[in-house]
Amino acid sequence: MSSHARPLLALILLAAPLRADTLKVPADFETIQAAVDVAVAGDVVLVSKGTYVETVSVETSGITLKGKNAVINARYLGDCIAVDADDVSISGFTLLYGGTGGLALTGDGDIEAGGLFYAGSGADIAKLVVRACDDYGIRLAGTGAIDKCDVRGCNGPGIQVETPSFLSQIVTDVTRNEVRNCFGGFLLENGPFAVEKNRAESNYADGIVVSIPVPVLDGLPQVEASVVSGNTADNNDGDGFVLSDGASVGMLVDKNVSHANGWGMVAAGLDHLITGNTLEDNTLGGLRLDTTSAEASGNKLRRNGQVGVLVGAFFSFADGSGDTGNNVVRDNRIEANGGDGVRVSSSGNVIDDNSLRDNLGDGVDIEQGNPDNQLLANQVTKNLHDGLDNSGDDTLFTDNASSGNGGADLAGTGTLGAGTVSELSAGNVSGDGTDLGSGQELDLETID
Repeated sequence: MSSHARPLLALILLAAPLRADTLKVPADFETIQAAVDVAVAGDVVLVSKGTYVETVSVETSGITLKGKNAVINARYLGDCIAVDADDVSISGFTLLYGGTGGLALTGDGDIEAGGLFYAGSGADIAKLVVRACDDYGIRLAGTGAIDKCDVRGCNGPGIQVETPSFLSQIVTDVTRNEVRNCFGGFLLENGPFAVEKNRAESNYADGIVVSIPVPVLDGLPQVEASVVSGNTADNNDGDGFVLSDGASVGMLVDKNVSHANGWGMVAAGLDHLITGNTLEDNTLGGLRLDTTSAEASGNKLRRNGQVGVLVGAFFSFADGSGDTGNNVVRDNRIEANGGDGVRVSSSGNVIDDNSLRDNLGDGVDIEQGNPDNQLLANQVTKNLHDGLDNSGDDTLFTDNASSGNGGADLAGTGTLGAGTVSELSAGNVSGDGTDLGSGQELDLETID
């Protein structure tokens, strides 16, 4: 070999990537911690079947912890696994008895220990089984992904995520997880998030909570929208879904199922799109819109306790007046709820082309002091009280069909002490002619 070739070969060898090592437990290392302590970025700590009575601390970025039916029993001496690093992958473990046995670790009295605590970015957390932890099951203070984890019997949230800033363009994925019998199901804050195909069942507080804060400064960059899709909340003691987004970019909420919770779904904030959800048998009500400029369309709301849909507003004065909703409730099936099908407690909303039947209150009830609402092309039948009951001001009635209701098919359309009706109202069909006042009569066809 020439003298010129040797330096070239040396440069090639230096440029070649270092081969990642696989550190085997217990074949090469007796404990998981011993292997983690010598691992460098790119290494895999491979843990064989067995029970490991220890707590594991990870401070090296870029490593992988992979269990093969491995169990970590922390004996309530801290987190089963605690990560303070970036780009760490963790999968295939059962985490038992994380916590402190009820003893506070911090001066504020919080326990703050559980199954997995990850502080950092680029988390890849998958296929963990977590049981019987003092506080959270899995807590991510950072960004990344949590997928196919099963968390049960924890005294805090099953899965908790706090991203550093909702202004980030990095979407944190929370997908295909199950949380049962914990104090709360999913508690996800700041965002942005993709929350898809998860299940929260029989938890002692809310099922799935997603909270995006309200910006406090003008001129902030565009915020990535969050998605909540294909999830199920069943039989939680709190509400099924609590979805708050004040970032003015909206949240897509679609194809979720909420059954036998408090409220089926509570939405607060701006510009939500709530579509294709099924909200059934919830104790307090189906859908509560504490929103401005939201749209709820194509949903099924059945057999909920007090109301099918409650339409409010995002910003509210202390005396309850001056609320502007500007929400749209369109093309929903609202049936057999324990009170009103739709109750409107804000102004400027559009209730359009809904099927409202067999509700135990009114089909639609517009409460007093809420002007400029519109009732358009709704089909309202067989509700126990009135079909459309208006106590609002200047309400527009157009192309509604109301018949066979227990009270008046159209109520509060001009009678003294009730609401008032826009002079543009027209094209309505009613099974009776009751409660139509002089000077404010609708263009009304009465069904014989």
